[in-house]
Amino acid sequence: MKSIRKFTIALIALSVITLLTITAVSGQNLNRRAFLGVSSVPLTDSLRTLVQYPAGDGVYVTTIHSGGTAQKAGLREGDVIIKVHDSIITSPQILSQIMLTINAGEEFEFSYYRDGNEMFASAVAQTWPEPEDYDNRYLEVPFDGGYLRAVLSLPRDVPNPPVVYFVQGIGCGSIYYLQSFHPYKRIPEQFVQEGYAVFFIEKPGAGDSKGTSACAETGFEYELKAFEEGYRFLKTLEGINTDEVNIFGHSFGGIHGPILAEQFQPKAVIAYGTGLRAWMDYLIELRRYQGVWLGGDYADINELLHGLRQTYYQLFYNNKSPQELFEEEPYRTVLQEQLGYQGEGELLYGRHYTFHVEANRRNLDLHWKNTHSRVLAIYAEADIEALYPYDHERIAELVNHYRPGTAEFWLYPETDHALIKVGSLLDGWKIRSEGRYAQAMQEMYNEQVIKDVVEWMRSGN
Repeated sequence: MKSIRKFTIALIALSVITLLTITAVSGQNLNRRAFLGVSSVPLTDSLRTLVQYPAGDGVYVTTIHSGGTAQKAGLREGDVIIKVHDSIITSPQILSQIMLTINAGEEFEFSYYRDGNEMFASAVAQTWPEPEDYDNRYLEVPFDGGYLRAVLSLPRDVPNPPVVYFVQGIGCGSIYYLQSFHPYKRIPEQFVQEGYAVFFIEKPGAGDSKGTSACAETGFEYELKAFEEGYRFLKTLEGINTDEVNIFGHSFGGIHGPILAEQFQPKAVIAYGTGLRAWMDYLIELRRYQGVWLGGDYADINELLHGLRQTYYQLFYNNKSPQELFEEEPYRTVLQEQLGYQGEGELLYGRHYTFHVEANRRNLDLHWKNTHSRVLAIYAEADIEALYPYDHERIAELVNHYRPGTAEFWLYPETDHALIKVGSLLDGWKIRSEGRYAQAMQEMYNEQVIKDVVEWMRSGN
């Protein structure tokens, strides 16, 4: 029996991309983050040999991004950042965390290693570069005693443009502070280039947002309320056509999409790489689906799923917390070996366990039934996160049952969850396993998907 017990479910493909290191410029209530402008990786033995830095902490700079603080300070690719102020940098994650304590406009000091010498520099934190061919409005949405950052991207020379409300996936990271080749940058930019305004809201605690509970500590309903407040706020904005709002829900955003549509009745709802079945059922099938593609045996995986199903039942229906389940067998073994949970905290798959419990309670068939908008459900052939095309086919089938002719299902060949044209599912796995996925994101993004979506939205005018 080939061991697959240590397998960890990949809920989102986009987690493989390292965020650009950024920090917080003053605004009315929310600070805009400043732009350090480096991509970095941990120091490996081979990198230490390359730069002749045999010992000590630091991170290796792989890229210097134009307009960033690092470029202004004279850093180069191949430098090793050692300290910021008096804080030692031990990993790219620590660098990002430390930078979050520094406001743009402030001068800060850092040290780095180059050509056998430790060097020192100071710099004033720079702001994030603005787009060259469209305009961004940085907005603040009051929520739960704090504020959520919202961004409205506007095409130039297009009066009163229609709107795409972009709803992101399950992760808790910012969807604004991303590398330029990330799909969450490219998808909105494509819509803007096609003459649509694009609105999105950061999740509680993400990006510039502050004063609310942190995303990872909250449940599904709390997050949904944030998206609902975002929609209400969007409807108050001037200079856009708020009677022509199209929701584009990516991944888990395609689960939020019909719930928002039921309440607000936008012109259209597009769901890409999403699900329709109950959330517990989805997680079980995801374990089966990805386990097979990681080389597991069908029968062995099915045996493991018996224990997983029992554990999930306690979690989803008997209101047991992971910590409570960890005290009992066989749940402890399942939590450790299949979910990577070691008995501390309340997170599963990077979210509070109640997020999954609350999501499981939602009847998505009912929400799609009550959606009176045009519907487009899209599945990509090489999508390893969104299981099978069946859920997407069922969305269109369900909507057309209640409102004939108002929904469509599309299947995109050779494309994956992040709109990357990787080839077959097996080709996609190979690209990931060989560490080439970031390069694929830069070179193999499938622009045709959004072009076709735009044509479909316009066909409904």
